[in-house]
Amino acid sequence: MTEQFANNASSTLNGAITAGAISLTVVSAGSFPVSGNFRIIIDSEIFLVTAVSGSVFTVTPGYEGTTQASHASGATVTHVCTAGVMSDITTKLKRDIIFNLDGNGSAIQSGGTWYLSHIPYAGTITGWNLVADQSGSIVIDVWKASAAMPTVSNTITASSLPTLSAAQSAFSGSVSGWTTSISAGDVMAFHVNSASSVQKVNLTLQVTL
Repeated sequence: MTEQFANNASSTLNGAITAGAISLTVVSAGSFPVSGNFRIIIDSEIFLVTAVSGSVFTVTPGYEGTTQASHASGATVTHVCTAGVMSDITTKLKRDIIFNLDGNGSAIQSGGTWYLSHIPYAGTITGWNLVADQSGSIVIDVWKASAAMPTVSNTITASSLPTLSAAQSAFSGSVSGWTTSISAGDVMAFHVNSASSVQKVNLTLQVTL
């Protein structure tokens, strides 16, 4: 479930809880998110709130490796953005590396290589999408090198090259066999192994940061 957030959300416990408790009641839930998931801290223990019913929170205690403990009535309950939240958000961030090829009114020819220098972030390639202006065929190899001009010896696609085959679009969420890691500063190249009919092509690599 998507993490929920609220500004300056805080209350106190309405009743003591024992170590390992899976629900708790706050004096006022008005400033907290109205549903899970979100995280709170009581004393030094982090809880994941998975559901809200009025002023009752259903929780997972001892979250993110914190120690389960008992907490007194009146203890401060604060909504927090933790290291775990930021790690989850970072894991889900995505970027696209986009390569556009234009034959300027003519069919794209095989054998050409185009370079994209200095990728500004590190990440992992998770898939690709290939779209053309018309039905046709094209096979594009992708090369990558660290702070140098890549060649065919630096191919990252193994035998699974982005390919259109008598079609206008193709997609793959699997990059099995690829060298998927990207480092900031890498130089990438896109080499047309073969092509027919298509005049404009867009290749997008999906990258998770």
